[in-house]
Amino acid sequence: MNYCYTDSLTGILNTAGFMKQGTSLCEKNIQTDYIGLFLNIKGFRYINQRFGFTYGDDAMRKYAQRIQKLLLPDELFARLGCDNYALLVKKERVDTLLDSLLSVRVHIQLEDFVNTFDLSSRAGLYTIKPEDTMNDIINRITVAGLLAKSSPHHNTIWFREAMMERYIHNKEIADSFISAIENNEFSVYYQPKVSLDNQTLCGCEALARWDRVSEVIFPSEFVPILEQEGSICVLDFYVLENVCRDIRNWLDTGIEPVRISTNFSKIHLHNKNLAKDILRILDRYQIDTKYIEIELTETCGYEDFESLSNFVDTMKAHGVHTSLDDFGTGYSSLTLLKDLNIDTIKLDKSFLSQSPNTTNKRTNEIVIKTVINMAIDLEMQVICEGVETIEQAQLLRSLHCDAAQGFLFDGPLSHDDFEKRLQTGRVYHKI
Repeated sequence: MNYCYTDSLTGILNTAGFMKQGTSLCEKNIQTDYIGLFLNIKGFRYINQRFGFTYGDDAMRKYAQRIQKLLLPDELFARLGCDNYALLVKKERVDTLLDSLLSVRVHIQLEDFVNTFDLSSRAGLYTIKPEDTMNDIINRITVAGLLAKSSPHHNTIWFREAMMERYIHNKEIADSFISAIENNEFSVYYQPKVSLDNQTLCGCEALARWDRVSEVIFPSEFVPILEQEGSICVLDFYVLENVCRDIRNWLDTGIEPVRISTNFSKIHLHNKNLAKDILRILDRYQIDTKYIEIELTETCGYEDFESLSNFVDTMKAHGVHTSLDDFGTGYSSLTLLKDLNIDTIKLDKSFLSQSPNTTNKRTNEIVIKTVINMAIDLEMQVICEGVETIEQAQLLRSLHCDAAQGFLFDGPLSHDDFEKRLQTGRVYHKI
């Protein structure tokens, strides 16, 4: 065994070994007999966190052994690092083999009992071309695999050339992020929230805009990229810091702010000091906690519910409001309502049907009414985003929704425009 080409943990090929043996196939011009695959094990870090790295390593070894037994002698299998793997399997075997690759059962001895894990994976696949080198193959299966990893709907994605262009663009965004923060290329905009009871400004949401030299990049483009890279945490704290600085300046000049919500990614829940870090910034600027709300996405629900629940409870104990964004877009809505001590839920704009179909509209009304009634019973506030018409606002008010956010009232406003809104325009005359 040549240890230069072998993964020390699992005993299968490492990246160098995969490259060497794959290059041999390319030199024989038989690489098109194969399909390239990238596998990423879902949530493997939770095995390490719960049982420790010793058991995690054992699970990884047995995972590799199980897959190796599925392969033919002339098929390749390698560990690229962490929980990522690469394969070259015969083209005619892919369809029948894929299900077995995507779900592998392993048995781990845990002290006095055996625990069984079903290790599920995401896969990126690529149909190899005659001119492809091993670098081409690895790059393409990796790009498809990363897209599968970030997709909420698909565990398998086949590579298409347009994906590479998108990957290069995304990498450029990620690579330029830190310098953009250092150069203050990000600015904070404020989108008002309006009370449906008296049509007055009752809060706002802080939103980041990236002002590059030649273009403005909107959150819908850069946030998913930064989420995937993990650098979204830096941006979230950057926005909170700017919000606190603005609140401090408004208070010092005699302008009364409203409560401002700032978005925090689910990635923050891995930070055990998250609550302390937030409170430290508020303390630095001497900001009363009544002016800040931390907005979390519903999708952060059960990946680490204990951390989420503890964070919400700590915020409430210090007087900081928390809200659940995009409520209704995930599968765990009712459970989150029951188990989280949240202050506000934010109905996703998808509740406001744009369809002319009367049945769909009626169904949406019933769902909105039910959610609002549950929230009232649980002593939570309800705000609906994406409100664009007077009819939508009137419907929400008739159902006793507390507040609305959307272009009917205001889009995101620059600092100066929002300051004017605080000074002279707190009353809306829309409904």
